[in-house]
Amino acid sequence: MAFTFPVFWITRIISGRISENAMAISPTDIGILLDLVKRHLEKGHSLVVIDSFEYLVVENGFESALKFLLSLKDIVMNFNGTLIVITSPSLYSEKQWGMISRELEKLKLE
Repeated sequence: MAFTFPVFWITRIISGRISENAMAISPTDIGILLDLVKRHLEKGHSLVVIDSFEYLVVENGFESALKFLLSLKDIVMNFNGTLIVITSPSLYSEKQWGMISRELEKLKLE
């Protein structure tokens, strides 16, 4: 499987390089993930997509995952990039969703 963009697959099953542009990373290695994203933004990539943010919440706890998300948002904004986080409000408490939604703009899909 070859990608023309970097892919970081968050999984506990395998770790390391999958292909030239794909790497598997443990969900608890969020510091490493931040560093990898920053390196690719420095190379000119501009889009970061986090699919199933709730997986990071389960593995790291809400507070740590939110800190990661805020740091990631700051890094992406610093490079004039775009961050898309795919998740569902039903997976969080009202307070947690309030914290997330204050930090991210909801993308309306039609």
